[in-house]
Amino acid sequence: MERIGEKSHKNSWDKKSESYAKFSGEPGDFGKRVFEILRGWGVSFAGKSVLDVGAGTGVYSLYLASLGAKVTAIDSSEGMLRELRRSAEEFGISLQNVLNLSFAEFCERLSRDGFANAADENFKIYPRSKSKISNSQTQEAQALNLKDAVSKNRGCENFKIPAVFDIAFLTMSPALKSKQDFEAFLALGERKIYLNWASERNSSMLAPLFERFGAGHKRLATAAEKFEALLGARDIKFKSEILTEKREQKRSLQEAVQNAAWHLHMDGAEASEREIEEILKKRAKGGVISDEIEASFKLFYI
Repeated sequence: MERIGEKSHKNSWDKKSESYAKFSGEPGDFGKRVFEILRGWGVSFAGKSVLDVGAGTGVYSLYLASLGAKVTAIDSSEGMLRELRRSAEEFGISLQNVLNLSFAEFCERLSRDGFANAADENFKIYPRSKSKISNSQTQEAQALNLKDAVSKNRGCENFKIPAVFDIAFLTMSPALKSKQDFEAFLALGERKIYLNWASERNSSMLAPLFERFGAGHKRLATAAEKFEALLGARDIKFKSEILTEKREQKRSLQEAVQNAAWHLHMDGAEASEREIEEILKKRAKGGVISDEIEASFKLFYI
């Protein structure tokens, strides 16, 4: 049976972490659009317990915390979380928990023992059974705004949970791949916010490389469609909106080669940086590669 949130490309994300977008004190233009839509839907984060799945460098985790949310950030990449911690220190923002765990590991531990003693001394969450809840644990759960999921009969066939967060939050992460993953995510929050690719990402720089090296399939391209299909099958009502992005990214030749090599590797293609450089240097003008990027995304609120 496929494990929930099976790990993949962990080391690749570690390598990508240094060049990945970082928290700058507020969201970028795209992020601002996302939160404007959420505010229009009446979503508030102040005082809420939020699970950020695939938190990465903390671009959204840290912003949510700055809004007053009690954020638990999980990511399988220690490199990404290292950058998150650096930004948290730089901006003086505290998160409730920062856990170097894949979605699989988080779900397994939460399902098994409710993290009563399973994660680390800084992570507290409701234990599975009411009979095991001490007064101090009850106070900790209340401080985190965690809900008693036992009484709500939450869970799915392969995932039983002892607690839920106010909001389960995921943006542009490959952490969820299977139906079991999506069901676990839905079970983890009273409310759910999910943002992912609604179409294939078009890149003028990457397109000829995907064609040359036989890697044209984008793993995240249908993530939003899979999520919506599950919501439809379970007759779950939701709000949604399509967001589009068109931008130009300029990189040095070396930066472009490294970026392309990472994307090709993530898509399962084998190409050396030397081969990539031979192709890209023909596009370079003054040592700079211009990449025109178009993409669409779908934002869900349940």
